Amino acid sequence: MRKFYQEEWFGIKFKSFVKLDSSRVADKSFYDKFYDEFYKRCKSYEELPESWQDSKKAVADLILGQTFPDGKILSIGCGSGYVEYLLRKEGILPLLNLRWKRQDS
Repeated sequence: MRKFYQEEWFGIKFKSFVKLDSSRVADKSFYDKFYDEFYKRCKSYEELPESWQDSKKAVADLILGQTFPDGKILSIGCGSGYVEYLLRKEGILPLLNLRWKRQDS
């Protein structure tokens, strides 16, 4: 099997903010730096590619089509939060929303 490593997301080249190393897993520092750049470039979800929005809408639709006995949904590692944004638009409101920030922020 040939290994494949992602080198960019949304046109943001990882090597622009981190030294790429295939022996290391992305850590908190990586995601902090990536999302800092992401939010500098993207001020609203509408700026993201339509095909990406469509794929995330399919995920939200799948979730909305499920039955949850206690009415709760746990979202971990939600990235940009777009799926959760779509769920909120459909009336699914968060009971608890944890948003991490750097200590120097």
